[in-house]
Amino acid sequence: MITRLQRDVLFFVAEFSARERIGPSYRDIADGIGQRSTSGVHNTVARLKARGFLASEPRLARSIGITAKGAQWIVDTKVD
Repeated sequence: MITRLQRDVLFFVAEFSARERIGPSYRDIADGIGQRSTSGVHNTVARLKARGFLASEPRLARSIGITAKGAQWIVDTKVD
């Protein structure tokens, strides 16, 4: 189970990446989900990475992306 904030971040990263064809920055994520703190977003992204939902390349800007596990979770839970 993931938290509401983790869900919001996961959906935002998926939608941003599909639309912009590049990963979002921490500031993009914070603005996109209505958070003021990029530190809080960083912690949430770190938890999602640890659980295998997100991945990124070390020292590479805008490399946050959805993993296959994260994409499957979105497909399984998204209700339109």
